Amino acid sequence: MRLNLQLRRLEEELTASRRNEQQSAERLLDAEHQILELRFDREQGQHRSSRLETRILELELAEQEPRRAEGPPAAMASKLQSRKERNLENVIEGLGRVIHQQKGDLQRLRVELERRPERKGEMEKLRRRVTWRREVGGPAAWWTSFVKP
Repeated sequence: MRLNLQLRRLEEELTASRRNEQQSAERLLDAEHQILELRFDREQGQHRSSRLETRILELELAEQEPRRAEGPPAAMASKLQSRKERNLENVIEGLGRVIHQQKGDLQRLRVELERRPERKGEMEKLRRRVTWRREVGGPAAWWTSFVKP
């Protein structure tokens, strides 16, 4: 009888420990997500501040130049075009950084997910389900072309 009570107590402790571990893992994941968001915001802020500093410098230089008649319209158009091109290049560069960061995060999360033993069964079940959907061509077959087995 005493062994049953001790076994039950140990099982309860094990359950509580697992629950605490899962809660800690969730808090850690939330903290990592928040860190990634803050890093992204910081990078965007740095990029924006550098663009604003460049713009301030351009305006200061334009203000220091003596006032003169504007050049031909073609020269103004080329200036405007080059500024637009620089802005578009900055946007493309920023999006490239975001894509690179997202790929790294996705890879890290996949590795983390595969390390969790309680999730391996779920992952395998989902992979079988996706494979079955592809073979059968059921109602959700269109989205399975995007999922890698």
